[in-house]
Amino acid sequence: MGETVVDREAFTASHSQSGLLLCTTGVALILYLDVIQREWFPILMATVVSTVLVLVVTGQMHQMIIKLERQLTALDLLHHRAHAAKVKEMKETLDEFDTLVEEEELQKVKALRGKDLTDEEEEKS
Repeated sequence: MGETVVDREAFTASHSQSGLLLCTTGVALILYLDVIQREWFPILMATVVSTVLVLVVTGQMHQMIIKLERQLTALDLLHHRAHAAKVKEMKETLDEFDTLVEEEELQKVKALRGKDLTDEEEEKS
């Protein structure tokens, strides 16, 4: 129960000072009430036009950013595809190299067993 009283007191203290923030606005409205009554239409139009302008500019910027992001994503995708093609080409080259190495090792083994490369060529012809 004691905590609730403290919370209420803290709430009351913080909100009692929030009136000070609104006080200056209220005083300004009262001081310039005659100007506001005379110029209400330009004030209203400036508010409406500036609000619409902010919405339009924000929307256009959002669309530009999305378009730029899509272009960057497309460039990144092209980069990855080009990299994948190079990797595939390198893998094929390594596979060919491995095949040549295996054939060379096989020929070495045959040569060590007494079969010469010239014997194989004579057998083929």
